[in-house]
Amino acid sequence: MNYWVIDLLDLDSTEKSRDPLIYRFETPYLYFPLKVSSVNSGRTLIDIITISINRLDGQAIEAAGLEGIPFNKYYDISIPDLIDISPEIVDLFAAISSPLKIGRHFYQGYLSDLSKDLIAQEIE
Repeated sequence: MNYWVIDLLDLDSTEKSRDPLIYRFETPYLYFPLKVSSVNSGRTLIDIITISINRLDGQAIEAAGLEGIPFNKYYDISIPDLIDISPEIVDLFAAISSPLKIGRHFYQGYLSDLSKDLIAQEIE
């Protein structure tokens, strides 16, 4: 990938959650960096909500070590439904009139077991 992102974290003994990071760039596939997390230790939960025109390639999601609820199941969501979530997301799909697909994919386990980034194409 030709992109670099640096996220600075303040660490202390208090357990807390990170605010979601939003990366926006044009690409013909879903890309989510996971392998970089493997340099850390311990257990984690990575929760990814996807919104796409079509379903994503389930084999690619599984190969990255992610699961789904239920696996490879997507639900239709309309553009007006997205307005309450984020106007920025609505802008991404402004030219689409048909329902979009929303899915949830997650990883729960040891960071050291993450050996691949998530790279998934849409499938019809």
